[in-house]
Amino acid sequence: MSAKVETHGTEHAFHPPGLQHQFDDMAQQKDSTSIGMWAFLAQEIMFFGGVFTAYLVYRSKFPMAFAAGSNHLDVLLGATNTVVLIVSSLTMALTVYFAQKNNRNLQVIFIILTMALGTTFLVVKYFEYKEKWTDGFVPVAGWNHKITGAEPACRHG
Repeated sequence: MSAKVETHGTEHAFHPPGLQHQFDDMAQQKDSTSIGMWAFLAQEIMFFGGVFTAYLVYRSKFPMAFAAGSNHLDVLLGATNTVVLIVSSLTMALTVYFAQKNNRNLQVIFIILTMALGTTFLVVKYFEYKEKWTDGFVPVAGWNHKITGAEPACRHG
């Protein structure tokens, strides 16, 4: 429990450093953050469980389409982006760690590294998507004229 003292008709609460104003004590704050983390993890499991289930259903229903699509993947760009994402997760975690340790210099260095890796991710995505666009692999009817070499017909009202 927090110690409270009344001064001139106004109640002031004294609490340990790090205790946020909406909590009564550190135990309540810790329990709240634990429940929040477990709720977040549960919803992530449900979301990605649904995504992976849909992937498995469609992959088993249309195996030839998945095999044909896999021929158009660039393994080097995909592997590069995977490494970039993993390293950027590490640099962001280190940013938070050094923020908690009040080490401003390393915090700034790691957040700048994280931003640079985010930019690298977007640049790699640009080259991946540019290749798909050039090859005519877009999910809109009529935009795939580059595959056949024919221009789309113009429709007038």
